Amino acid sequence: MPTPRATPESTPDSLNVSVSVPENRVTTYPVCGTLGFTSEPGDNDLGIFPPPPVSLEKCICACRENSTCEAVSYAEKYELCSFYGKAMRFDHLDEDDSSNFAHYDKLCDIEWEEEKDNEEEGGEENEGGKEEGK
Repeated sequence: MPTPRATPESTPDSLNVSVSVPENRVTTYPVCGTLGFTSEPGDNDLGIFPPPPVSLEKCICACRENSTCEAVSYAEKYELCSFYGKAMRFDHLDEDDSSNFAHYDKLCDIEWEEEKDNEEEGGEENEGGKEEGK
């Protein structure tokens, strides 16, 4: 005797579930600086590292040095950094400009402002040195 199979017509309405994905769900990779909220069920947030206050640059660097960190959320307003164990595309990130947290996968190419400042200072010192040598 064949085993009965459930078909859409024979399945009770209470079991027919459709899953809708929000229009603002972020699916790109890497996510770099997107404001929003995560809605991943479960405990994917690895905690606040390093302790605030911290710059975005130090936040990303600390994540890259941590073997379990794949992404961060960073609140400039609070100088707060949270590590995540999954890339943001797997963490159900919904883009929302009202969020204080910008989200970054650890592969994001971030321009380090401190390095830029040092380069500018170095350039001025070199020029000054040349002038002094004349």
